[in-house]
Amino acid sequence: MTEISERFRDSGLAVTNCRLWIMESLIAAPGMRSTVESLFEALRHRGRRLSLSTVYAALRVMEAHHLVGRDLDGKKIIYWVPCTAAAGTLRFICRYCKAETTIHERTLHEALYRSAAEHGVAIGPNAPTLLITCQQCADRRPGVHKERRPPLPSR
Repeated sequence: MTEISERFRDSGLAVTNCRLWIMESLIAAPGMRSTVESLFEALRHRGRRLSLSTVYAALRVMEAHHLVGRDLDGKKIIYWVPCTAAAGTLRFICRYCKAETTIHERTLHEALYRSAAEHGVAIGPNAPTLLITCQQCADRRPGVHKERRPPLPSR
């Protein structure tokens, strides 16, 4: 059984060719992030005959089972594959250049879970992902907050 199939089964979602093809295409996308339209084109390029509405429907079901995440990037909806990670792991992704880093900070991780629970939000088993602006992009973009902060300690 493949890792993707295991993730579907662990989430309680049936494994279908459609879902597998979408997940494989999303994982193959740069930074494991893509718009629905880009996914649809990638699937068609690979010879997969799915309608755009089928791709949307499958992504909504996969999101409900915490297999994919969804962000708004300007006017575009971006779907992404969350990483499975140990407690204390957080992912940061730059909203502009899509650079990403993973840190292990248990205190911040626990605070995010507590705060989410206080607001009635359940965080799944994957590492919480925060959309940020990296320092290089902040330096190149007018109007972006430019306060320099010391780098996070690596562990």
